[in-house]
Parts: sequence; C-alpha cells; structure tokens
Amino acid sequence: MAIITKITAQKRKGRYNIFLDNQYAFAVGENILIRYGLFKGQEVDAQLQKQLQQAEQQDKAYNLALNYLSRQLRTVYEVMTYLHQHDVTHDVACAVVKRLCEQHYLNDQNYADSFVRTMYHTSDKGPYIIQRKLKQKHVADAVIAQALLQFDESRQLLNATTSVNKLAQHYRHDAFKTQQRKIYQALINKGYSSDIVKQAIAQADLQVDAEQQQQLLIQTGTKLLRRYQALDPKTRHQKILRALYQKGFSFDDAQAFLATYDHEN
Repeated sequence: MAIITKITAQKRKGRYNIFLDNQYAFAVGENILIRYGLFKGQEVDAQLQKQLQQAEQQDKAYNLALNYLSRQLRTVYEVMTYLHQHDVTHDVACAVVKRLCEQHYLNDQNYADSFVRTMYHTSDKGPYIIQRKLKQKHVADAVIAQALLQFDESRQLLNATTSVNKLAQHYRHDAFKTQQRKIYQALINKGYSSDIVKQAIAQADLQVDAEQQQQLLIQTGTKLLRRYQALDPKTRHQKILRALYQKGFSFDDAQAFLATYDHEN
C-alpha cells in the first residue's frame, strides 16, 4: 500500500500534485482533494487510487460540459457528442450528463420549449421544419410534441400570412396564378401544413393588378415571339400558347395577345 508523501500546488490554481512514496503519481483538483480528505501520510491502496483518478476524470469532463453549456442551451445528445469529441469515455460522459440533468443544467424539454419560442418569434419556419431540426438533435418525439403546443394554429397563421405578403412582393414579376403557386410551395417548404397555407393565402387577400399583369403578358409574349420567330406561324403560335399557359397566364389571355400580334403584323 502506498503512502502520500507530498502534496504540492500546481501553478494552475486549484490543481494539486499527489506524490506516493516520494514519486509523482497523479494530479487532482481542489474539490477532489477536499472530497476525499487527502493528506500527507495517508495510505492509498489501488482501489482508492482508481477512485481518485475516475473522480478526477469526471470532474474534468463536468467542467468541460459546464463551459460548453455556458454559451447557450444544449440537448443531452449535443453534450454527449461534445464530450466524446474531447475523448471523454462513454461511461464518464453518461455520469456527467446524469449529474447535469439532476442539477437542472441540462433538460431537453427546456431546450425544446426555448427553441420553439425562438423559432416562431425570429424566423419564418413552420412547425414541420422546427420538428425536423429538433429531431436532428435527438430530442424525443414526446418532448417535441409538448414544445410545439406553444406554436398553435393562430400563431402559425399569423406567421404564415406575414410570409405570404413578403413572398407576394418577391414574386411580383410572375403571372398571378404562378405567383400564388410559388407562394404555396414556398410555405410548404418552410414547414407549414397545406391547410394553414391555404388559410394564410386567403387571409392575405392578394389582389390582381390587371395593368401590371397585362404588361407582364406583353413582355413575356414578346420574348417568346423572338425566341420562336424562325418557326412557321402555326407551330410558333402553339409553342407560345403552351409557354404562356405554363407561366401562369390564362389560355384566353394568351390567345388575345397572339391575336393582337397577328392583327398588327
């Protein structure tokens, strides 16, 4: 059985070197020194030495995790991943995470609740995108479902309607029908349900600017006429009608544009 023959303070505050039988054995933090009541002349068997080294590893990992958590909220999975990336063994990481959870420094429900609130206040993302982001952080489905209760239909509709108006401005140079289709798809991609998207578009009450749409039809049709000018008239008309329809103009408006062109030429 070894004897502690010397305990010396390191230059690094709160760290101490332990000498067994006049030979350096290992270093411990001040809290380990106090917790185990280490003193000069104390007998240290192999089991106690192992306990001290394990406690030291856990304390280092604990402080590492605390520093990581001090920057922002984290999930259990994120902390475990961070510790593994810093060569902390799985058993030690599990012990640290358990300790942090018991001390309420780590709580996936708190994380999810905060994440959902931040997302619906500061982003244009709908619940499905938020759910996906939380699942990527390995948050449990039941925890996500509880957090998403905050983002109820009224809040979703408010955010989605705001997005509709912004998107309408973004797609203002498209035919009205195409504009609505793009707005619908954009909101679906942002994580809103089809029902919420339809309600938001209806609530936004987008109005057709007939003069702007007519100018857009003429501009688009004129470009198509130049593109297909080398074709025979029948083929050219068929391609232009199809192209204008695909771009969101009505068949009647497309025909009216071509009739005007034919009359003028």
